Amino acid sequence: MKSDVTIRVAQPCDMDDVYRITYDAYLDMNYCECQSEARLIHYPHLDNIPVTTVLIAEEDGDIVGTASLTLDGEQGLNVDSDYKAECDKVRTEGRRLAAAWRLVTTDHDRRVVLGLIGHMVHVVVSFDVETCLFTFNPHHECVYKRLLNMETISGHNSSVQGLKNAPSVLMRWDVEKCPSRWLPINEDDERIVDRLMAKKLATLKAKPLGERNDQSESESR
Repeated sequence: MKSDVTIRVAQPCDMDDVYRITYDAYLDMNYCECQSEARLIHYPHLDNIPVTTVLIAEEDGDIVGTASLTLDGEQGLNVDSDYKAECDKVRTEGRRLAAAWRLVTTDHDRRVVLGLIGHMVHVVVSFDVETCLFTFNPHHECVYKRLLNMETISGHNSSVQGLKNAPSVLMRWDVEKCPSRWLPINEDDERIVDRLMAKKLATLKAKPLGERNDQSESESR
């Protein structure tokens, strides 16, 4: 019998494991070349800044999956590198925007994938995000349309920047279209955020949006 999967916000000491399992997963899918350090840091300017949240899934003390979320700001989003025009078009709608990225698992366990997605939705809602952008392999496009009522806004890109043989589609998640079963019950629900997430959320919400972006920019360079 498989153990329960626990999902929490990553701490700085977890990031090496995040880079390791990202490398292992992408190498297994032939999305990257072999590297002696066996680590993949795909968008380094988006790590270790206040507007990026990294989730990790643990099973029996081992990290078995991860997913990241970045709020839009001066630092931009990961999807800008491949879909800048489409992202800018969404920005003109004036909605609070974010992007989810680096969704990987060590063994393609459906429990881990669904757990990470569920917690990611809760984090997105906690930050009052209205629209979240994702890139997925085209083979998974229909799955996310069915699960989360996502919409494809750009067709097949031959490969994501920095990777090889990694075709993608750009999809959007809108909070008002999300099936209710994915949404948090209330703001105190422990499934939304752990104590570390709550502290980070309070810090960000206490600052004007412009100040958040200025800080993000200074720390990302």
